[in-house]
Amino acid sequence: MEKLDYIKTFKAANLGTEGYIADFLLYFFVLKDNMHKH
Repeated sequence: MEKLDYIKTFKAANLGTEGYIADFLLYFFVLKDNMHKH
C-alpha cells in the first residue's frame, strides 16, 4: 500500500512528458511484488 501511494504521488508529480516513466515504474514494481509472492 505504502509503495503504491508513493508511486501514485510520483506519477502525479511527473504528469507530462515523463508520465510514461511512472507507468513503467508502477508496472515494474507490481510485477516485482508478484514475483516475490510466488
